[in-house]
Amino acid sequence: MALTRSDRRVPRSLRNLALVALFLPGPAAPGWADAAATPRAEPAETVADPADANPAPQATGRTAVPPIIEVREITVTTSRSEQDVLDVPGNVTVIDRDTIERSGVQTVPDLLRREAGIYVQNTTTNPEGFTVETRGFNNGAGNGGRTLVLIDGRPVNEPGSGSPDWSFIALDNVERIEVVRGPVSAAWGDHAMGGVIQIITRHPTEDGIRATLRGRSGTYDFDAGSVLLEGKSGPVSVSAFFDDYKTKGYRERADFRNKQGELDLRFALGERGFLKLKGGYSTSLRQRPGALTDLERAINRRQAEPGTGGDLDAGRQRFVEAELDFRLTDWLKINLHPWHRRLTDVAALSGFSSFEIPGIFRIDSLTRFAVDSEEDELGLLGNLQFDFEIFGRPNRLLIGGDVIQEDVDGDSVFASTDTLTSPFGPPTTSLSEFPNSSRSRRKQWGVFLQNDLQVHDRVTLSMGVRRDRIRVEARDRLALAGMQDFEARQTAWGPRAGISIRLAEPVSVYASYSRGFRFPNLNELFRFLGTNQPLRPEKSDSYEVGLKLRHERVSLNLALYTMNVQDEIFFDPFVGAFGQDVNIARVRHRGIEVSGSVRPWDWLELYGSYTYDATKFTRDNVTFLEGNRIPITPRHRGTAGFRLLLPHGFEAGLNANYVGSRFAANDLRESAPRLGKFASYDARVAWKHEITEWLELGADLTVHNLTDRRYTENAGFSSIFGTFGFFPSPDRHYVGGVRITLKR
Repeated sequence: MALTRSDRRVPRSLRNLALVALFLPGPAAPGWADAAATPRAEPAETVADPADANPAPQATGRTAVPPIIEVREITVTTSRSEQDVLDVPGNVTVIDRDTIERSGVQTVPDLLRREAGIYVQNTTTNPEGFTVETRGFNNGAGNGGRTLVLIDGRPVNEPGSGSPDWSFIALDNVERIEVVRGPVSAAWGDHAMGGVIQIITRHPTEDGIRATLRGRSGTYDFDAGSVLLEGKSGPVSVSAFFDDYKTKGYRERADFRNKQGELDLRFALGERGFLKLKGGYSTSLRQRPGALTDLERAINRRQAEPGTGGDLDAGRQRFVEAELDFRLTDWLKINLHPWHRRLTDVAALSGFSSFEIPGIFRIDSLTRFAVDSEEDELGLLGNLQFDFEIFGRPNRLLIGGDVIQEDVDGDSVFASTDTLTSPFGPPTTSLSEFPNSSRSRRKQWGVFLQNDLQVHDRVTLSMGVRRDRIRVEARDRLALAGMQDFEARQTAWGPRAGISIRLAEPVSVYASYSRGFRFPNLNELFRFLGTNQPLRPEKSDSYEVGLKLRHERVSLNLALYTMNVQDEIFFDPFVGAFGQDVNIARVRHRGIEVSGSVRPWDWLELYGSYTYDATKFTRDNVTFLEGNRIPITPRHRGTAGFRLLLPHGFEAGLNANYVGSRFAANDLRESAPRLGKFASYDARVAWKHEITEWLELGADLTVHNLTDRRYTENAGFSSIFGTFGFFPSPDRHYVGGVRITLKR
């Protein structure tokens, strides 16, 4: 029987599965609660000792079964506390530092392209143009924020767009990335409807001093360098990171330059926890080359859009944060995480368009939109963790709350220069300007409860619930409409329930129900020509089943999900004169996610992933698009690759990325041919050698788009002019780098 949105209880089949699992024979699975009395300040992926995980095989008259070696992955993202990935009722993967080093990519979004369930696009060919979304929410229309992005537990989704600025996240400073797919609103609240991506930065865990220097250079005038300094002595540890990244991009006027620095200071509080103080500063200057018509793309796909010579964006970010993680008793731990961030942005966008009725008149329009904004964010995240037993079974309970305030001040001007040409008179030119000034404040309060109970050595039940409330106050001053005041109060809540069953030591299956939610971001509430109509929060009901395997030589993730989204916020270009964000009554997201790796020999690793995403309007009382697909996200995509570990420190690898056909952004009527499917290949060779115990050298060379395939990753449809704009992707290009590591 198919599950429906109204069925909010855990299905009977899940309860029956749990009862069966209670009587499964076999050794006890390692429990997450066993280490409750000895918390780790820096959870990391660990490998269990084979001798501890499995007893020696016994002779039974048959060939002895070789021992199974379990590879433990620890995640802190799903329930905001440490948990073994095999006990999480969801599709979770952990990308470790070794995988990052061997990927050959230069940015976090390019690394995430290889993950099942995540769709990544770039419209500028530089690090500023990335869009990263999960489970079919990337529609290309600018609606963002269904994937919450955290850096060391601190949310970095911007209040205006609801999405992070990926150009401020340096891959060289990333220790590992945890990817959780599906709604995690019960733990994290707003933005976490499609999933959560948590980025853990690098920090020393062993006594000593370490310095890592990197330098890279490549095609399109790409040059980058970073320095990571780490030191630890007793309870005090410190890390300092500096990065400089610049490129001219594949297309003309796609220049990008970013500089940043971070300082992280931590104090270990005995064996009971730690205190962290961290701050950072980033500045970025980037250009946007715009979109090309099909003819312009055929003539020169590297050119910038005509009329966009003044397009630029200058951004700056400053943040400071503190975190206290301390175990008060063997059964009680407290975590407090205050933070502050300020973002400033000065941007200009321009474009050229033409409208003609042959023999009567022609209008050429040169438009320009300039904005100067400042975003100030202040937040406090906190929770209490209780570890105790219920009827002799380990149980972990988290009770917490979050408070976030976002202030956004913005001034903008929309200007248009129109030239009318007609055979009935001389050309005439007119100039019109529409200034706009807005001040807004959004406050968000959230309380949550998470509980994980090991009802059996092989069975973990997970439950949680969260309730959030926001209040938005804004004042918008328009040149034509005068002063407009706006106020909105909205609430949402998100329960979840799941069960995870260890079928064997390295294998688990799970089933879950979760409700996600997302509040409208400020760009959706306030368009550049005035306040939008009130938008309701998005809500989703998601059902998921899956299987996970973690073995020394084999890993596997399989997930099948159905998500029904009510009031999904969608930019409809056919509503109003310039388009408008509207609530779609119901949109269905469903899909399959498969990923895994295998190491048949010590010197060879094979890996791959496949994603099937099907998104469809199922009820739409505004634009009547029932049955149509959500554009831009392809139904089929995947990756495949291998890595060879060769003698004398050499290694080589090849990665293939496939993206299926899809409709262009805003092509809701499905009136144009789909964007073509494509496959691109990246090849990498590298060398690493420890010269002495205090010096290590490394070098690598990566060839991107090895076959020089010409493809277009993204395109959009303009309902005003009835034209399509294309964003060509780079041809074959090269990046080479060196690394020096000093240890003492």
